[in-house]
Amino acid sequence: MVTKQSAKDVKSLAGLPGIRHRVSMYAGSSDGDGMWTAVRENLDNCSDEASAGRNKLIGLIRDLSTPNAFWVIDEGEGIPVGNIKLTNPVSGKQETVSAFKAIVAIPHSGSKFDENANADGQRGTHGVGIKLTNATSNVFRVHTCYDGQWYMTEYAKGQVVTEVKKCTAPKHPLTGKPLRKGTMT
Repeated sequence: MVTKQSAKDVKSLAGLPGIRHRVSMYAGSSDGDGMWTAVRENLDNCSDEASAGRNKLIGLIRDLSTPNAFWVIDEGEGIPVGNIKLTNPVSGKQETVSAFKAIVAIPHSGSKFDENANADGQRGTHGVGIKLTNATSNVFRVHTCYDGQWYMTEYAKGQVVTEVKKCTAPKHPLTGKPLRKGTMT
């Protein structure tokens, strides 16, 4: 047992690696209950869209081809994709990133912090939920349709595989038909 800590014992885990390293801090546990918390976080986002009158469909589909894999689908307005400026918490410098990337990969980023219409009666309000799913998923792929254009990004265990890019509409996992609008995680 270490009796005295030194500077070499101090570590900093920022972003998705921090979530992945301490899953139970964000999900309550690292077992099946924690997995359900991660899935539910995405469902909460769909519910928030429905509560705001922007979504009439929430779907949870189990992917039978992959153990413990799920798709969450809605027909909301999608995740904004335009660039935003954020302050890097370590360097203090301004950085420009896609709002889509901020929503799915940068903890404590979101649109529900202020007292505004985006936050009234919403379940997701802390900017961690979908990032928890990203950090703890072997494969985390998000498609969103915003202003009529589809975009996607993909991560593996919290590491970016595909940066945000334009794409064609993804196919519904059960029907095989292209989705018309919304978000699929």
